[in-house]
Formats: sequence, structure tokens, C-alpha cells
Amino acid sequence: MRPLLFVLTVLVSLLSFSGCKPLAEGLAALAERQKQAPGLDWKSNRDLTSERYGELFKIYSDQGYRIIDVDAYSVGFGRIRYAMVWVKNTDGRGWAQYRDMTSDQYHAEWNKQKDKGYRPIDVEVYKKGGKWRYAGIWIENKEGLDWKSNRNMTSTEYGNTFQERRAAGYRLIDVEVVDTDNGGRYSGIWVENRENWPWAQLRNMSRTEYQTAIDEKAAAGFRVIDFESYQLNGQQKYAAIWLKDDKKQASAVRSGRTEVQFANYWRQYRDEGYRLIDFERYPTSNGTRYAGVWVENEQRLRWEHASDVNTIVENYRSQNQLKGISLVIMEGSKLQYQRGFGWADEDEKQTAHGESVYNIASVSKVVGSTLAAKLADEGRLKDGTRVNLDLTKQTRDYIELPGTGHTHTIEQLTAHLGCVRHYNMGFNSPTGYHATALEASEKINNQGIRAGCTVGTNYGYSTHAYTHLGAVLEEVTDRPVAQLVEEEIADRYRLPSLRAMYRFRSLRPDYERVRPYSPGGNEINYSDNSWKVLGGGLESNMVDLAKFARLVQTGTIVSQDTRDYLWTRLDATSSSTYGIGWDTNAANNFVEHGGDGTGTRTYLRVYTDNQTQWIIAVAATAKTAGLNLPALTDQIVTELNN
Repeated sequence: MRPLLFVLTVLVSLLSFSGCKPLAEGLAALAERQKQAPGLDWKSNRDLTSERYGELFKIYSDQGYRIIDVDAYSVGFGRIRYAMVWVKNTDGRGWAQYRDMTSDQYHAEWNKQKDKGYRPIDVEVYKKGGKWRYAGIWIENKEGLDWKSNRNMTSTEYGNTFQERRAAGYRLIDVEVVDTDNGGRYSGIWVENRENWPWAQLRNMSRTEYQTAIDEKAAAGFRVIDFESYQLNGQQKYAAIWLKDDKKQASAVRSGRTEVQFANYWRQYRDEGYRLIDFERYPTSNGTRYAGVWVENEQRLRWEHASDVNTIVENYRSQNQLKGISLVIMEGSKLQYQRGFGWADEDEKQTAHGESVYNIASVSKVVGSTLAAKLADEGRLKDGTRVNLDLTKQTRDYIELPGTGHTHTIEQLTAHLGCVRHYNMGFNSPTGYHATALEASEKINNQGIRAGCTVGTNYGYSTHAYTHLGAVLEEVTDRPVAQLVEEEIADRYRLPSLRAMYRFRSLRPDYERVRPYSPGGNEINYSDNSWKVLGGGLESNMVDLAKFARLVQTGTIVSQDTRDYLWTRLDATSSSTYGIGWDTNAANNFVEHGGDGTGTRTYLRVYTDNQTQWIIAVAATAKTAGLNLPALTDQIVTELNN
């Protein structure tokens, strides 16, 4: 952002340099090939303290990312916050970024980087501790482009320099404007326009002028690559750089948004397949505002079914009066679709999106059963700790159960053939916080089996059976089941949102977690479900849930033989259609599981034949009576098969 800055005296210097120089992706240099290339992994963070900025800087650098945009701004009381945008450094080019520099320090660094064969792609000017400070990003000039940069120019100086640079065949890639007691000061970075791409830049526009320019240039095939908003003489002004290249990439720009509005757009555009290339936070007379520029990055933006699926889901949400709904579709390993509609939190005006986090309720059972089969097959934890588990043995071989009736094996427990009681069957479910499944299991292990039920023959759905399963896993690993889910599944396979809701006594803060709503649409609270972690106590976003299913489908989390074991009906002579935790639907070539939790419904479907590779995960809030997510999935599959 470019904050409104006041200063008693300012040293204004016109710095004009040139060199034989770098090309590369940078916020401003969106035209550069790597930066524009679709499919780049990217990161962005905002409103960071200096300490947190430094921590993330090291993490992303170590992971092979390269910073392309830096923003610094005052948040009052002398405090500065920072924002950053990164892309994967796919061509391994050198780069450098420094911040909080004085003018002299910036100039020295500028010369140092120029001598290394680097060129600037982003400059940031801001006030810190009453002093002007600078931040800059430089990249290795692999392409050998000529370039120039100037800073701290008056409006007249900037205008003259602009015309000179343009006439000499340069293209502006970054503009920076700040207000001082001596008037506006301008900085710019130009690069040789080797491809002769049409481009444009306008500055000091009113909001109306800016919007008109946005519309006109979009109609002419230009897209914004750099945005700036600032105050001059008490008036809000806007500047932007446009480019018309041969990439034909879709783009989007949003400005003048509140923090929540910007957060909503950030998630929507990420879902649709864009990535952020430029971020601004700036002061206005109506308060702080946020802006961003996005460019096409993923194939799902052009997925042929996207529009029709949007319509199906939006109609379903309206017809069923849902507060919010999130849907993810994978085709093989391709994440073809992720979107959310409606509210994640209506009071806070947070919209639902593809990575909103829901209590997945009974879909937790497929995670729990997969974990059990994995431990039984591999015989060890990821840290090498040995595990002795046999799912064909009786449950009572591992944990205490009543003396009679509970003759079920662990397999039968997972396939709902254990005759274990369910809700509303003459006893109360555990309440309050339970640190372990063993603790919760002890509170229900004095219950006999269902009346008239034959173990191994009669189907009897039971969430409580999975509390016993969790107790078994704790007994053989000596670790709480919530910890096992995170260490052996979530952390191991990079599914960060998949975890126990109540691993601790209270919910961990999570901006992405949806608020639960009653069937009437009233906001309600989550209840402690720590007693049933594997039966209904996990949470996840639909992207991670779909990826989990794909990792099972490909024989990654478990072997292919174990996958087939999970997905094959345990006993075809019984009344249960379940395999090990997964409900089988062999006639239609898929396995599935649904969930009904506090204020949410979830559903996961995975196709099992080699030709149909679809995985569909959906979750909704404020369910109405008879909400049928499998029927919604059927509609979507019909569209996919057209």
C-alpha cells in the first residue's frame, strides 16, 4: 500500500540509472514469462509483523519460492505491517529483497544488485518511526533486458521521464506514489519492451476516472498488472499499469474493498484458478481499503463443466435454503473444481469457499477405518514405532467390553456388523471433553449389544462403535487417536485441515471454519465431540478431504491391496453394504459416506473403476429436513458425463 505520509522536510532526489539487466517475474513485471506461466505455485500473506514477515520469508525461500511483491504500511501508533506475494522459482533464477532501508541504503543496494546483473522489479516507499523507508525486490536478468528506474520524482519530473522512456522503447512495470508536505513523489521501474506489447499507464485518477479506464481498457484487451491508490491534497487518487500481451490470460482486479471483502475475493479467485500478483492496502476517508490484481493460473478456470456445476450448486443451495455450501471435484489427480456459495459466517460476512472447514461428521469414519487398516497392514507408525494390530481379531482382545454379546471383530465393528448400540438406544452418549478414545470408550463399554441383533449378520449403524475403534488404536500405539490422525494422515500427506475438532478442550482458532446453523438458519454453537473422534469428530475442508480420497484411490496412504480391502463389502451374506468403514456401491462403481453433524452435512463419493476417476466432496450448513447430498452429487455426475 501507499499510505498518506506527512513529513516536515523531504530530501527529493531524481535518480536515473540504467543497466544491462534482469527480467523475471515480479509483481510489476507480470509480462515476464515465468511470472505469467500458468500453474505456478504461489503464496501470499498480509498484515504481518516484522517478526512474522521474517519467519515466513525464510520458510518460503527454503521451499524454493521467490518474492514478487512487497507492501509496507502503517496501521497506527507507529506500527508497520507488511504484505508479500511469492511464486515458485521454477527456473532457479537469483533474486534479492530488502526492506526498511534508508534512501542511502537503498541506493547502495541498488548499485550492488546492478553490479551482480540483477534489476529491480518492485520498489516500496513508506514511513517508519517518522522516517522514510524503502523496500525493494531485484531479480537476476537472465534475459539481458535493458532497464531503468527512478524514484522520488515530482509530478513534472515523472511526466517528462515517462515520455522519454516510452519514446525510447521502454515499458513501465511498477509505479509508486506517496504524498509528502512538498507534494506527491513518484517512483517507477521501466524495462525494455522487447516484444513491443501495447501498454498504458494512467495516474492521479479519481475513482470515476479510474473505473472508466478499467472498463475501456478491458474492452480493448488490456489487463491491469499494477495498481496504486494514494491521497494527494486530501483527495483519493488512483494509478494503474495495463498490458496487452499475447498470453490471453484472464485477469481480475478488485479495489476499494474492506478487509473481509478482500478476504472473500482472495478465496473466490483462488478457487476459480487465479493467483494474486499485486496487493495494496491504503487509507481512505472511509477507512482502510484493500486491493488486488489476479491473473489466470490454473486449468480449472477454463474447465468446461464449471459454469453448469455452478448453476447446479447455486440452485440446490437456494432450493434447500442452505446458509453455505462447498464443493470439490477431482478427476484423477486434477483438481478440476473447488467453489463455495453462500455464507461461512453470515454475521461476519465471510463467504463460503472451496477451502472452508466443516465438521465432516460421520465421514470421519472413512478416515478412522483407513487409519486402522494402514496400521494393521504396515505394522508401524511413521516414526518407526512398531504396531501389533489384527483387524480380524475380536475387539475385546484389545479393550475391555461387557462379558457377553460383544464378540465382534474389529472388521465387523468398522462395517457396522458388531451390533453396537447407536444414539437413542437406551443410554446417554458421553458428554464433555475426553482426551482419549479409551476414556470415552470406558463410559459406554458397559452397554450390551442391540436386542435381536446377530453379530456378523445384521447391519446396525453405530457411531459409538468407532469410539471403540479409536480406543483399540490408542491401545496398540499408546497415542491419543486425535494425535494419530494428525501425525499418520494429515501431517504425513499434507492435509493440514484434516484433524480432530477437539484435540484440546476448546476449538483451535481457524478463520476458515464455518459457523454451524440450525435447520431454521439460526447460528448455533459446536458441541464437544471429542468422545467420537473417528466416529464424527474430525473436521476438514473439501479440498483436503478429496485429496485424502485420491491418496487412498492411488494406493498411496494404503497399499492397493489394502485399498481394495477397504472398498470391498466385508460380508456379502450379511445385511451390511459396508467394507472397512466405506459404504460400497458396486453396481455404480463407487464407494461413499455421508455425515450429519452439528449444523452441517457432508458427503464423499469416490469412483472405483479405472475409467471413471471422479472424486466429489461436498459439505453444507443449515440443513433442511431431508437434505440429500447424494442426489446433488448424482446431478453433478450427470453433467460430468454429458
